Formats: sequence, structure tokens, C-alpha cells
Amino acid sequence: MHVDIEGATRIDRLAAEFDWTWVVDDLEPFCSQAGWELVELREGGGSIRTDFPVSRPRANMYGRNRSMDTISIFVSDLADDATPMTVLRPLLDEGFTNLDVALTALLGTAPSAEPGPPAALRWDLPKVVVRLSMSPSAIHLRLTSPGYQAWMDEPEPEYEDKRSRSARSHPVPKSTLTAGIGKELRWDLPNVRLGRTVRQLGDHPPTTVTIHSYFSAPATVAAMQRAYFWFSRPAPGGSVGVTTR
Repeated sequence: MHVDIEGATRIDRLAAEFDWTWVVDDLEPFCSQAGWELVELREGGGSIRTDFPVSRPRANMYGRNRSMDTISIFVSDLADDATPMTVLRPLLDEGFTNLDVALTALLGTAPSAEPGPPAALRWDLPKVVVRLSMSPSAIHLRLTSPGYQAWMDEPEPEYEDKRSRSARSHPVPKSTLTAGIGKELRWDLPNVRLGRTVRQLGDHPPTTVTIHSYFSAPATVAAMQRAYFWFSRPAPGGSVGVTTR
């Protein structure tokens, strides 16, 4: 597995010095200075082709309206699904450690660190938040708007109702979540069926794997109505949808 330490360091240096305004107009000059190609700019994001010598030389920008929230970048090869974790994990650990050393030399010691797996390091700079993270299959670099990061760091409100308490009493183990992408998990309780489907959206880092949860009447009810809801946090001004069938 190749990890582009030199490329990641170069981009972090550029990001730290770039005059960010965090509107979409930043993207083209940033890509130009990085030697990258802006492939597509669309509502809610954009696609970028990087110059990193990795299996997926790609970055994605996510935002809303004309604001940019974050840019997510592959800085390592993306492992094949068939690669055993016993083989892959030492390679990821080594690559992440080497990146940690290089970025610490550039940006200083990360004030925020999350032990793995999945491991993550974070540097809050004046105009950009830099986050290095390791997923089960790749290493990602994320550049985020300080304003958006501050909003993400705000504590979420607590919603206490019978269903949410029941769902929390039947948590999904992390190992099950990682292995369960694209699968349905279900619990049949006396008065309700709880279920979760796990999905990974496009090339988002694994931190953005979403859990779609549902509750329904017991399976014995002939005309079963099922309500699907999801707990992904909406952007400011956004909303969370609910559908039934």
C-alpha cells in the first residue's frame, strides 16, 4: 500500500497558507496551486482529480449553497476488499504513523487525537481545520471550514422518547457496523421491530457512514406500516426527513 507522505505534507502547507473564504470560488485557485484538476462542480459539492500517486487520486468537496464545508482527500491507496485485515492493518498503521511524524513537523503536535481504530488527528489552524484519519481501507486528509467545524463541535440536543431509548438499549457494536455496510440489522421486541441499515455514501470517509434506522409494527401485523428515519445531523437550516410505507 502506497501512502503519499510528500503530497499530503505539500497540501497541508498550501492549505495552511491559502487565503480561504470558504465559498466555492476558492476551489479553482486552490486546485490550480495544488496542481489538481477540478473535474465537476455541482450543487452540494464538487469532484477533484489530485496528482497523488495512489490508486484513487481523488478528492471530494462537500458544501451547501455556495459555501464549502470540507474537502476530503485520499492520501493512500484504497485497499481491495479481499485484502485480509491481518495484512492491511500493519500497512495502514505504518503509513498513518509516518504521516503523523511529517505533519507534526509541519504543523506542530496535534492538540486533538483520537486513538484507533479508526485513528484521527486534528489541527485547528486560523483559516482551516486539518484532520488526518485512518479508515479500515485507506488514509484520508480532510480540510474543513473553521465555521463548519465549530458548528459540528456543538453538542447535539437530546431527544428522549420511547423509541430512542429502546434503540440505545440495543446498540450496534463497532465491529458489526464496519462489517455491516449494505446490510440490515434487526431486533424483534415484544411491541416493536427495530432495524438499522448501514450505508456508506460515495467516497465519503468512514466517519460519514450513515445509519438508517426504522421502527415498525410486529411482523405478525398483516398491514405493516414502516417508518424510516435517520439520525444524520442536518446542516444549518436543513431538516431531517421521515417517510412511511
